[in-house]
Amino acid sequence: MLDEANPMPYLRDKSLYLGIAMYKDDWQYDTKFAIIELPSRQLGRFVILPSPKNQKHIILVEDIVKVNLPYIFSYFGFDEFVANTFKVTKDAEFDLDNDINTTIAEKISKGIKNRRKGKPTRFVFDQEMDPKLLELLIKKLNLSKKDSIIPGQKIHNFKHFMDFPDVFKSYTKPEERKSFEHPDFVGFDRVTDVIQKKDVLLSFPYHEFRPMIDLLREAAMDPDVKSIKTTIYRMATNSKIANALVNAARNGKRGNGNAGTQSKV
Repeated sequence: MLDEANPMPYLRDKSLYLGIAMYKDDWQYDTKFAIIELPSRQLGRFVILPSPKNQKHIILVEDIVKVNLPYIFSYFGFDEFVANTFKVTKDAEFDLDNDINTTIAEKISKGIKNRRKGKPTRFVFDQEMDPKLLELLIKKLNLSKKDSIIPGQKIHNFKHFMDFPDVFKSYTKPEERKSFEHPDFVGFDRVTDVIQKKDVLLSFPYHEFRPMIDLLREAAMDPDVKSIKTTIYRMATNSKIANALVNAARNGKRGNGNAGTQSKV
């Protein structure tokens, strides 16, 4: 529930929410507001409904929640419900303190945890949202004119459409282009055998990424390697890069953040 008296609940960065306004036919001033986080992370954005033969009916998960609002909020006895989607983007910057008693890894770990408490800097909402609810959300999120307050249409987080159900049986997908092995690595078992003799420029996604992973794995096991320094962006959920670096740490290699990727012998 959302009101003036209670603090704003924690909102996840870039998650999708429904802002709900509830009205009564006989008393227009008794309006209540609520927020529901859509379970798109757990259930996906799309639900395939029972369909007639040769048809596929698909519904957005937010529409399922909207239909069931009278049941969700049955305790309050409201007659009309208006729900509109919105999302917030938070400030992801963090500063590292100068405490000499903590390692760089501990500072980064602390900074990443604090990012969850970042100030909202971008607010995207359905432009048909109840004006009073919109005003309350902007106030609760401590947004100002300097922040990005963007009115939009009903559907947000279009990245979810990358996971649209594969129901187009007659559609022929184009042949997917595959990355190819860099010719300098052909016939060699170890990446380090090649790069110790010459520099190799890899261009992704055209070249295979495997040599980068193999380089870290080799460095993690090489007794002559003392430390590994790398900068990592946008890791996968089960990152092979992270696994290689974890193994390196277990093998006694030192490491910290740095621009570029290098091994120190």
